Amino acid sequence: MLHAQEPVGIGTRNLRECLLLQIERLAERGLSQPYASEIVSAYLTELGEHRFALIARELNIPQQVVCEAWAFVRKQLNPHPAQGFSSINASDRDTRASYLLPDVIISRTSENEFEVEVVVVESKRFKLRINPMYTTLAVELRRDGARLTDAERRHVHAYLMRARLFVSNLTQRNRTLHHITAAIVAAQREFLVEGVRYLKPLSRADIARQIGLNESTVSRAAASKYVMLPDGAVVPYANFFAPSLRVKDMLKEVVEREGKPLTDRQILDRLNEKGIHIARRTVSKYRMALANLPNPLR
Repeated sequence: MLHAQEPVGIGTRNLRECLLLQIERLAERGLSQPYASEIVSAYLTELGEHRFALIARELNIPQQVVCEAWAFVRKQLNPHPAQGFSSINASDRDTRASYLLPDVIISRTSENEFEVEVVVVESKRFKLRINPMYTTLAVELRRDGARLTDAERRHVHAYLMRARLFVSNLTQRNRTLHHITAAIVAAQREFLVEGVRYLKPLSRADIARQIGLNESTVSRAAASKYVMLPDGAVVPYANFFAPSLRVKDMLKEVVEREGKPLTDRQILDRLNEKGIHIARRTVSKYRMALANLPNPLR
C-alpha cells in the first residue's frame, strides 16, 4: 500500500528497489527502455561505475543498449523520491519536511531594484505590554503605599521590574537584528539584486564595527536566524559571511556546461580563467558538497 503512494519509489527498502518500482510505473504509462530493469536489478553498482562493456558482455547485448539504459535511468528515475518536497533547493539533497520561517524579511520598496526595506517579523507580529493592573498598583504604591503590606509592595515592585526588563530586552534584540541586517544589506546589495555570484567577502567583525557592537553580540544575534531575500529565498544569516558560496556557484556552472566530464584539475583550470584561485583539493571538496560525482562516474 505504501509503494502505491506518490511520489513513486517512496517507502522502498533500498536504492535498487526504489529504481525498479519507478521503472515498473513508467512501463505502465508506456515509457520503457529495453534491459533497464535487468541492468538495475543485477548490475546497479557496475552501471554507476560506467562499466558498460562488462554489462553488455554479461547480458550478451550491444554496449550501445547499455548506454541508452544508463541515459534512461539518469533522466527518468529519481534516487531521492521525496526530494521534491524539500523546504529548500531540491539540488541540495535535503529532504527535511519542516518549513523555514524567516526572522527578517528583506523586500524591495519601489520600482528601484536597489531600494530595499528590512522588517523584523517578530516586531510586526505582536506587541507586548505590561498588565495594566500592575501599572495601576505601581502608581498607587507611590501615592499611598501605606494601604499595602510589605509583601504586596515587594511583589508589585519585583514583578513590574522583571516585566519591564523582559519587554526592554526583547525590543533591544529586535532592534539589534534590524541594525545587523541593515548593515549587511548595505554591504551585500549586489548579492541581493544580482545573486550569489556577486557575494562579497564579509565578516561578522566588519558588521560589528559598522554598528558599534561586539563581534560576539553580532554572532549571538544572528545565530540560527533566517532571512527572506527579495527573490523569496529563505537563507541563514551565515550565507552572508560565506564567500565560498560564490565559488561553489561558479564551480556548479562549470560542471553543468562541461560536456565531456572534467577532472578536478580541469575544473580548477576553468576557475582560474574566471579569476578564482583555489587549491585542487578545495575543488574536490566543493564538488562533493554540491553532490557531483567524480568525472569517471558523471
